[in-house]
Amino acid sequence: MKFGKVFKVFKKGAKAASKRKGKGAAAAGGFEWPSGVRIGLYGHDNSGKTVYFTVLNEECKISRNLQISVTDNATAGEFLANYRRIWGVGTKTDIGTVVDLREEKKFPNPTKGEKILQFNAIIDRKKKIPVVTYDYNGQAVSISGEHELSEKVVDFMSGCDGVLFFYDPKMLGSEARTQAHVASFINFLEQLAPLNRRLPIPVALVVTKADILPGFSSESQTVLISAEDERFFAEDYEVFLDRVLTSNKIASNSTWSGTVRDILVKLKEFLKVVVGRTLDFQMFFVSSTGQTPEKIGADVGRSIYAPPSKMSPVGIREPFYWLLNSIRRGRRVSRIRTLAKYAALLSLIWIGVFSLPNLYHFQFLLSRATRVEDNILRSHDNNKFMVSSKERSKIISTYDRYEHAWVAKWFFDRFRVAAGQLREQYRGLGTNAAKVQLDRVITKLTNIVRDENRWPDKHPTSDSLVLDTVHIRLEGSLSSFRQWDDTSAIYARSGRVLAYWELLKESIRNPALSDSAWKKIVDQIDHDNNLYGKDLSREEKALSEALTEAASTRQQKVEVTKTVKRASTNFELLVTKINERRDNPEYLLGRAVNELKKLKRSLSGDPTKQGVVDSISNYLQRAARFDENRQYKFTLVNCPPGHHVHILVTGRGKSAGWTLGQQLRSGDEFSITWRGGDHILVALDEKHVGQPETWGEKSKELVELKSPFSIFDLDGTITFNSGQVT
Repeated sequence: MKFGKVFKVFKKGAKAASKRKGKGAAAAGGFEWPSGVRIGLYGHDNSGKTVYFTVLNEECKISRNLQISVTDNATAGEFLANYRRIWGVGTKTDIGTVVDLREEKKFPNPTKGEKILQFNAIIDRKKKIPVVTYDYNGQAVSISGEHELSEKVVDFMSGCDGVLFFYDPKMLGSEARTQAHVASFINFLEQLAPLNRRLPIPVALVVTKADILPGFSSESQTVLISAEDERFFAEDYEVFLDRVLTSNKIASNSTWSGTVRDILVKLKEFLKVVVGRTLDFQMFFVSSTGQTPEKIGADVGRSIYAPPSKMSPVGIREPFYWLLNSIRRGRRVSRIRTLAKYAALLSLIWIGVFSLPNLYHFQFLLSRATRVEDNILRSHDNNKFMVSSKERSKIISTYDRYEHAWVAKWFFDRFRVAAGQLREQYRGLGTNAAKVQLDRVITKLTNIVRDENRWPDKHPTSDSLVLDTVHIRLEGSLSSFRQWDDTSAIYARSGRVLAYWELLKESIRNPALSDSAWKKIVDQIDHDNNLYGKDLSREEKALSEALTEAASTRQQKVEVTKTVKRASTNFELLVTKINERRDNPEYLLGRAVNELKKLKRSLSGDPTKQGVVDSISNYLQRAARFDENRQYKFTLVNCPPGHHVHILVTGRGKSAGWTLGQQLRSGDEFSITWRGGDHILVALDEKHVGQPETWGEKSKELVELKSPFSIFDLDGTITFNSGQVT
């Protein structure tokens, strides 16, 4: 069904409901009312109902936002007759002519019986609304006695779409009559919405004859509450009264403020029923004449007035225009609410239809299949390899029934695939499958053994180990295979692997005894290879190789540790010797260097000794400088009188000849280029008298410094037969 048709259905339902309102069944003697938007007029005698609609009809002839088009002859006749009386227009009929005559102005006589008024109201020149209203004798709504029209008035009012309450302000001087009228208003409202429920229709309180009220002077005072202050109606009476009287619109005119206060207080009980129960309420002050009528006489219980010479109505259109717009707005909201109810109902139906397969599937069908498997596995500590053939058949048949259920086929195909996979797993479950599963577990253990970072950690404050989830799951899997028959291959294989795992943990738990633990592992591997070599699987052999490699690596680490320990001890001893022989350069730069190089190689395998290694490296770097050609400066401090000295350095890359022109005497400075292993020749010669200078070739005396570190020997006293040279 299209949305347009849906709205038509709602409209038809609304119309049908409207016809039923206020109309009993024909057999029950109910009243028939014309179709249209039913506007209720609620007012007592002389409240101005008849005059209001007569003047409204005239005012709408010149209005832009509200026009009235009478559709009923009786209504047209009623409006015309009342118009002629109020405006004083009569007629004189002659042969073939009708002439209007000016007559005495009079207000229409009080309504004695009843009149149904029917017309079309056109709002804003675009929306035409058929209207039906009911004018009656005001005694019909009085609470002081019964009236023949009371039942009919109640019937019409109970089905109306909006209500105009007419209040004559001349009643303000009579407290008793005011309260009687208020009680009548309240009685009707309680019939519309009892027990403080929300009022279902818009309500307008129309204070007629406002021209007699002190402070009323213009059209701007017609509407009591402006649109922006409509929130006042959501408050209780006391707050409402305070906010109305303190609003700028009312408080700016003290006389008018007092009048409004007087009316609101007198109508207190009525307003208490309305305010806070609807936002579709408004209060209007209107005048059908615009000026105070002239009193021309009196009748039983009332005064007789004549319309003023000039009719200038004030605020007549506003109540009716507001009421029609409120009814339209209410109907739009009602349609939206009806649509929302249908949408909610459809949503609930859709949710129910969609949820039923889910509820049946998850609460019964699937849970029944999984419950059978869970119960069987629970009895075997969740080890599926311990399930008997009879139990496997039961699980397989359960999943098979699930897979062929129509709900699973139509809506839960993904679950059917999973159920089929589980069924096939149980069909292929047996010794071979268990062996494959065990081999997978062994492979996981092998990978852990090969990576020391994945081994369990020792607890920092106890002798226990810290196992992660992988270790715990691994132990659980191996232990589950121990539930097989103790004569089976799976039982034996899982036992051997568990023994390796326990020995590995023992080596980690007690580092001081790790050597013996690793030896036990190697011995166990040799034992198993000799005894069960032919029965070992490829995965078991791979585990044995990994453990053997780990044991070998462990042994190498042990050896390195021992070497480092010895080297550390020797280093401390060597440091002591070096400090003791610090004046022995041959030891410091020779034997000590060789020993330090050996110690460095031994200590480099232990990161904790890096500081020692660095200090050795620093020493060796400084010692290595003496293996390079370097220039050394000396001062000849002392030389025998009449003698001089020649110096020659021999060695790798050195010149073999003495330096010509060099004679060193006391106080002379000189420099030589030397490196470790070079020899130094020191020649002492005396002054040549009558003989040529040989420059050291044929010296008087010669001393050769042959030490590998002869440079240190030069730095001191050299003794010759002729004396000492320093």
